[in-house]
Amino acid sequence: MALTSYYFHTATMAAHAERMCFWLDAIQLWEQSSLKAINPENYYWAKRRAEHCRAKMNASHLHTVEQKAAS
Repeated sequence: MALTSYYFHTATMAAHAERMCFWLDAIQLWEQSSLKAINPENYYWAKRRAEHCRAKMNASHLHTVEQKAAS
């Protein structure tokens, strides 16, 4: 599979995982995508999406911890 095709295939799977709120899967797939990106725009996009998913995962974990503490 060509690198460009691999990037878009992996990025598509990452976007799907992100929409499903499967943050860890999305982070891993975006990171894989960044490694296969041919141009800087795709590389930085994938890195930013991975960071975004990391923030969402941390926020959802924090929310869960706060809910448990309030119970």
